[in-house]
Amino acid sequence: MSCLLLVVKLRKVVEFFKIDVIISFLNKIMIIIRLKRVGKKNQPSYRVIVTDKNLGGPKGKVIEYLGWYSPLTKKYSLKKERISYWLSQGAQTSDSIYNLLVKDGIITGKKKAIKIKPSKKAKEEKKTEDLIGAETNQEAAQEIKEDQIESQTEPEVQVESPEDQTQTETETQ
Repeated sequence: MSCLLLVVKLRKVVEFFKIDVIISFLNKIMIIIRLKRVGKKNQPSYRVIVTDKNLGGPKGKVIEYLGWYSPLTKKYSLKKERISYWLSQGAQTSDSIYNLLVKDGIITGKKKAIKIKPSKKAKEEKKTEDLIGAETNQEAAQEIKEDQIESQTEPEVQVESPEDQTQTETETQ
């Protein structure tokens, strides 16, 4: 019986060290809580995941699933205890998750501005607007140059009318 107790204690010690090794390994890597897209085309849905920032991005290996978020219905579900645990372990959050946690009351603070990449259509529209703006600026600059050239070539001569001459003569007398 004592041999059985010894084996059980050894297993507990081994399990303890394995967990400790895993935690020390996780402390060395950069852990981030982010969203992973799982929805169909034009029907986005996201899972809240814990992952290594340097290992594959949001589609890489997942350490743990912490909830879900549906932007179409604005509904979400989060495992608050596990999120608090990972934040205590030093995990960072993406801006979207940070705002979601502030909204849910897990984190206190102000919401962050989310960096959204412009779509290809928006980039193309901006380029066309810039080209049109550049053309109108060039046309305006050319008109200003022409006006300056005309003002430089035409000497300013004041011609007095005959009535003005008679008035000046009467004033001198």
